[in-house]
Amino acid sequence: MGGIAVPVVAARGGTGGLPERLRAQTAWWHEKVEAAADIPGRVHTRADYVDLLGRLAALHIGLEAQLSAKVWDRAWVGVGVDIAAHCRAGLVIADLESLGVPPGAAMVQPPFPGFGEALGCLYVLEGSALGGRIVARMVCAAIGEVPTAFLTGRGRGQQWPAVRRALRCFQTKGGDGDAVVAGAVSTFAVFARHLAAPGLQR
Repeated sequence: MGGIAVPVVAARGGTGGLPERLRAQTAWWHEKVEAAADIPGRVHTRADYVDLLGRLAALHIGLEAQLSAKVWDRAWVGVGVDIAAHCRAGLVIADLESLGVPPGAAMVQPPFPGFGEALGCLYVLEGSALGGRIVARMVCAAIGEVPTAFLTGRGRGQQWPAVRRALRCFQTKGGDGDAVVAGAVSTFAVFARHLAAPGLQR
């Protein structure tokens, strides 16, 4: 895990529904990614912001392409998800282009082994959108007005409730909760490694 100490987390069991289980069993990773991103400590200039957006673009372009793969179309419909409504790569690309920077290559990851892992990934991506407006204000306070469509979710509705409903639906239909937890943990780990890259550490 690139030097990240991974805690031992029981994969099976857990109380409450699948959303509650995910929250409990990924709490450590959530804190790790927040520490790795460290936006208040790392964004001091427009160049810092461009670097951060570039890394987020690579992550979202790659992961959202996998989530949107045709192989999962039926599964998304089955849990009531319009996956296109959850994709934010276009927003981060637009922010970069407004800053005069073309997006780099997408980060390539192995395909999801099953739909449970894809749903766990969506849980992480959509959860990361929560609080984006607060982060956008922090960035603008530090470096002045910059494009923040990705952070604010401009033109995009609140999609978090849909993810929670999908998790409960998946659980009700007998879906593999262990796979969802595994997908969420692996996605958090990818974010932590990518955002903690030496070029962005201070």
